[in-house]
Amino acid sequence: MSDINPTTPTSSPLDTLKALVLRNISALEYATDRLSGDFGNNVSEDLLEFLDAVTKSQYDAIGEHLTVKTETIGLMTIQRISDKGYSYDDGSPVVEHFEGHGLTSSYYPRYDGNRDLALASHYESVAVMNRRFAEECAERAEHHDDPAADN
Repeated sequence: MSDINPTTPTSSPLDTLKALVLRNISALEYATDRLSGDFGNNVSEDLLEFLDAVTKSQYDAIGEHLTVKTETIGLMTIQRISDKGYSYDDGSPVVEHFEGHGLTSSYYPRYDGNRDLALASHYESVAVMNRRFAEECAERAEHHDDPAADN
């Protein structure tokens, strides 16, 4: 669990709820995506429905204080928290996203410590991912040139 950065202003109860809900929704969506993508049909539908229900409870909780819009696209229901959900009472961001080469990292300024260290960690993760991708490509190229590998 992250330590609270003592150099930031004291959070109001709503500020704390915003950070908790955004972090939880992100984690739940990640878990759902990984389970449904990595394991395909081997994941119980009940488990995915449970995760969806927990995610919905997060939107319901923040929806008691802020506007949450619901949109249906085909069979999918998408919920969106109003812009006020992404900034604290003092106007500072609840979360920042670092992006690079297919990897996005979330940084919560009041909870995740030094921003420069978090950004450096993100770039290191991008570099590791890029090295792994280069190694996979080199291995595929190596086997592609080998006629015996095609048989």
